[in-house]
Amino acid sequence: MPRRLFVLFFRFFLYLFFRKHLAHILYKIENKPLEVNSNLPVLLLANHVSWWDGFLIIFLCEKIMPQRQLLIAMLKSEWSKRTWMSSIGAVPIDPSSPSQLLSFFKMLKKKRAENSSFCLAYFYEGSMANPGEQPSSPKRGTEVVVDQLAPITVLPVSITMDFRYRSKTSAFVKVGTPREVNNSTELSESFTEISHLLKSTHLETTSVQEHMGELQKYDWRPLW
Repeated sequence: MPRRLFVLFFRFFLYLFFRKHLAHILYKIENKPLEVNSNLPVLLLANHVSWWDGFLIIFLCEKIMPQRQLLIAMLKSEWSKRTWMSSIGAVPIDPSSPSQLLSFFKMLKKKRAENSSFCLAYFYEGSMANPGEQPSSPKRGTEVVVDQLAPITVLPVSITMDFRYRSKTSAFVKVGTPREVNNSTELSESFTEISHLLKSTHLETTSVQEHMGELQKYDWRPLW
């Protein structure tokens, strides 16, 4: 099946699946306008709370950076069970294998040399956290990615899964402030911002979960 046809089919499947299992799928850009340097690759840093996250990132990037090719770093142990996900941008990474890591970074550097206008989505915690938990400390892989690709734009994104709406889950994706960084020592502000984004999402949605009109007042918009 041609890649484009596969992606269209997959998006239709996700639409049906999301409609069945999720109450809301919303996103918000914290500070508008969202200005990203078109000459630098983007490292989209996000926390990881569910297996939905990669698909939410796909939809988010289509909203905010439709012109960029999206790559999604995925643990090789999980990717090997679902190799078809390469068709929607997944690339395997194995932190335990130096040779595979080297291949991963070579691929990124080649991608940058060919066309710097791409986005790499990276779930920096390294594994899925329990819903409601604050994000754990970032794994060292984040620093290596930045140092390999710098200068690069880092875009912090928070993902919150909420289970309070009519026994269905709602997904809230919030976009922070893009920062141009030259090395990994400049990452701390982006990680701190993700924590702030998670807290502000909780505050904005706690009392108005069942009222879309109220959520729209906070500038939350449908992601799908």
